[in-house]
Amino acid sequence: MQNSLQSIQKYIKDYCLESKEFDTEISTKFQDFAGLEIYANLIWFGWLDLMTCVYPLCKIVLGDNFIAISRNYLKTYPANNFHFNKLAKNFSRYLLRHEERLLKKIPYLAELAHYEWIEIECIEDSAHFNQETITFVNELTDDFKLKPNPTLKLMHLQYPLIKIADKIIQNKNSHTKFRKKESFIIAFRHPQNHECVYSELSEFAYKLLSLAINQSLQYQDLALYAMNNNLGLSPQNAIIDSIVIMEKLYNIGAVLNQLKILET
Repeated sequence: MQNSLQSIQKYIKDYCLESKEFDTEISTKFQDFAGLEIYANLIWFGWLDLMTCVYPLCKIVLGDNFIAISRNYLKTYPANNFHFNKLAKNFSRYLLRHEERLLKKIPYLAELAHYEWIEIECIEDSAHFNQETITFVNELTDDFKLKPNPTLKLMHLQYPLIKIADKIIQNKNSHTKFRKKESFIIAFRHPQNHECVYSELSEFAYKLLSLAINQSLQYQDLALYAMNNNLGLSPQNAIIDSIVIMEKLYNIGAVLNQLKILET
């Protein structure tokens, strides 16, 4: 009698996620037991390879514990989407909800996982860029509205993740400790080379960009926001500051249109 697909799936799940070896009883139930074992190993190695590719920095930080933690994560958040990469999506959530003791030892780890996952979201975003997407104008018109990069992701974090990521890459170890420091980070797919770009902003620049994303804003609206919220600057300097910020964001690809400041 042939084994059902459901029973085969159960054996493979136990083998991959529960670390259970195939026992003699199982081996006698399948005509091609060796093939089943190879298939199960390929599935597990595929899952682990995905986690390694998506979270290379977390793997460095976790060291030898990465495999066990990845296995526990996959048991807690099994696949629920046909898209293979989505299997890794909830790693940050898993760390926050199920690895409290680990986060006491490495408190920035969940934010690091979120920081790494965002790259996948940016790269796989369905937004399409063309020559008409990016504009640069010399004249401010009534209907000229700021156009943020459609792949833009905002991250308000407790730790300086760009600095932490650079240190982990440089040191290749998990022994560095980092202090809390609020950071405002954006990530997006560059409209020309399609690489994922991370950039840290000032709190004011971050809030200004957040406002532009959440509402369809004209430059006049941003100028008004700048005057009311950029404390310590005169209204004129606050407006200039906001335009300079948007020009910098345009230059790195986070904003796709920009008003040119004409020099006199």
